[in-house]
Amino acid sequence: MRDILFLEDDRLLAQSVLDVLKQASYSVDWVEEGDDAADASYANNYKLYLFDVNVPGLNGFELLEQLRRSGDMTPTLFLTSRNQMEDLEHGFDIGADDYIKKPFDLHELLIRIKSKMPKTSPQYFS
Repeated sequence: MRDILFLEDDRLLAQSVLDVLKQASYSVDWVEEGDDAADASYANNYKLYLFDVNVPGLNGFELLEQLRRSGDMTPTLFLTSRNQMEDLEHGFDIGADDYIKKPFDLHELLIRIKSKMPKTSPQYFS
């Protein structure tokens, strides 16, 4: 089982997040398009989803709605520049476990990820 499926189309941001997550010993699959994230989510088991909203293809909101309809209750954090209250409300309404607005602090991201990971994960005890 992989730890995190990360959907982000900004390559520079993605690389920064990947570096931090890998340094924290998380195994991460990174994709840039929503359709690829959908495929990965059905092909693999993940402990957590980290999704941007505005990505090519299926957007992060649509992806989470599809996953929840299929019964996938994997904890999901949105990491997005969509900062309107309506967006935040919509994200939680469709099943997000957290919603982080860009720009964000990488250390805060790690804290939030750790809080959503299954309590049996090795990272939870580090």
